[in-house]
This record gives sequence, C-alpha cells and structure tokens, in this order.
Amino acid sequence: MRAAMVNSYGHNLKITGAAEKANELFRRLLAIAPDHPRSNYAYSAFLAGVAKPTESLPYLEKAQAAGVVDAAYSLGLVHLSLGNQPRALEYLENYKVRVPADRNTAILIEAIRSGRATVRQETP
Repeated sequence: MRAAMVNSYGHNLKITGAAEKANELFRRLLAIAPDHPRSNYAYSAFLAGVAKPTESLPYLEKAQAAGVVDAAYSLGLVHLSLGNQPRALEYLENYKVRVPADRNTAILIEAIRSGRATVRQETP
C-alpha cells in the first residue's frame, strides 16, 4: 500500500506517470485483499483526487461498511462534488454524530444548507 500511496502523492506533485502507477498498484492490492478497509479508503481518495468521484463511491462505501469512520466525511464531500446535496448532508450528519469534536463538519453542513457551499470544478 505504501508504494500506491507514494505514487498517489507523486500525482499530486505532478510527477509524470505517478497517477497511472498508483492506479495500477491500488488495483493489484485490492485484487489480493478486496475487503481491506484502509486500502479501499486510500484508493477512493486517490480516485476522487484524479477527478473520478463517481468511481470512488464503491470503494468509499466498502470502507465505511468496514468501519472507516472518515469514509462518511469523504462520501459527503464526493456527493457534494457530484451535486447531490441531500446525500452529502446524510453522510456528513452521520460523520458529525460519530466525530462530534470536528467543528468543521458542522460549519460545512450549515454552508450546504444555507446555499453558501459551492463546488469548483477543475480539469485534472
């Protein structure tokens, strides 16, 4: 998993070929251990980061079902990026209940409800 994560970071640093390598390594890892919670979560974060939010959803859902608490927050952000505010709020509210000390979640929920939250689309 480390090699996949390093290449994911490399993509963020605009290192040529890092995204392709990360994708290949995550796929190989998940072929070996398809139910590994953190691997599913890490791959979903990578996919969302390479502008593939819809593709990230099954991995996020699997991670959440396996107990990765942060997956609920990420699911909220992905649904928000896809324009599905009701689903975003559902996941963010779930996360807020599980991690009540995170004050930023309450701020984000209020911004979505009040219409102040906007999603900026950029090309990868």
